Amino acid sequence: MASYELQIFANQHWQIASVADDRALAIADAKRMCSSKRHLAVRVVEETFDLAAEMFITKTVYSGSRTQEAPSNFLEDATRRNDRRLNAHISSQGAASLDCTAPGQDNWILRGVALAGVLVVGAVALGALKWLEAVI
Repeated sequence: MASYELQIFANQHWQIASVADDRALAIADAKRMCSSKRHLAVRVVEETFDLAAEMFITKTVYSGSRTQEAPSNFLEDATRRNDRRLNAHISSQGAASLDCTAPGQDNWILRGVALAGVLVVGAVALGALKWLEAVI
């Protein structure tokens, strides 16, 4: 099964904007984002896991940019930098333990924000139930 990452080019490197299971949906979103002129460049990267080789296979299935503002060699250099950084992280950590954080980064802030979001949603749901109970 493949997943499709919609990536935007910002701050001189590629960042994941969203992930989808549907190729057509991911490409449509990329085209929409590219036409909005908000992003310098966008691309959709297909990722599949090869069970036999025990590794991820990635390929770019769509790319779009405002070429007059983003020379292609600039984007290619950034892509190579990102690939080298990821490959160095994979080789130091092993493919089985690969996580979504860059080397040296801790994701405790992300976990805290996620926990806070869950708590807020829970509190809102409890409030809604109390209100519903009072109404009925």
